[in-house]
Amino acid sequence: MPQCVKCGKKVKIFYGIWEHKEPFSEFYNKPLCNSCHGELQRIKTATEAATKREIETLCERLLRMGLDATVESKERSRPLRIGWASNIIDSVKVENRNIDLVELEEHYLTGRRALMASEDAPPRYRCNYTVLVRAEGFDDRLKGELKVARKSFWKVNSEVVDFWWKGKKIAQILNNDITLKGILHRLKDNSFLPLEIKPFHNRKVQCVRIRQKHGSHFPADAFPTNETFEAADRIAQHIRSIANIPL
Repeated sequence: MPQCVKCGKKVKIFYGIWEHKEPFSEFYNKPLCNSCHGELQRIKTATEAATKREIETLCERLLRMGLDATVESKERSRPLRIGWASNIIDSVKVENRNIDLVELEEHYLTGRRALMASEDAPPRYRCNYTVLVRAEGFDDRLKGELKVARKSFWKVNSEVVDFWWKGKKIAQILNNDITLKGILHRLKDNSFLPLEIKPFHNRKVQCVRIRQKHGSHFPADAFPTNETFEAADRIAQHIRSIANIPL
């Protein structure tokens, strides 16, 4: 006799199988009683409606910034980080810029880090500024991270006093870009920093993502401003210059 994996109730005839990998991946392809299945389905529907509003709001923000932007609803890759689970909610396509997509990503703690944190630790949101270029074979050249030095080592939000790019080819170029350095100095107290550059490739997708390393608890706080977009777009220009170099 099947048992509901959520509440533990034994079910006789009628029960549901959770067929969705997101959300509630822990219940994927497992039996649920009708009550629990209905509850999860209602949450899923409400969450999808809320995230649709968020991505439309992001698109409106980009349009007000003078960008040619449209909501891109194609399913994208969902990269994982050690200690964090990341889910790309949706993306906005940008025309005629070095950045091709602005993706809204949700990430949350998993594994040991989740056990060490509060049970109700909320997810964080960040924007990925995505460049659709060949990434396979360029991992070492295109991987980079903007390191931040703060006035106080013990205070996460203390004043930023310096920053530098860590990595190989892309880091060398970005460290020598005086214009970019000036933009980043003006953004040094913004949650936009620090940044990381991550090449990604599989059978379906090849891209490089410029993304906020930490993000915000509210999606709107992670949305770009004119200055943060221009900084990301300048980084994307350098990414394209490297990705166009023959292997």
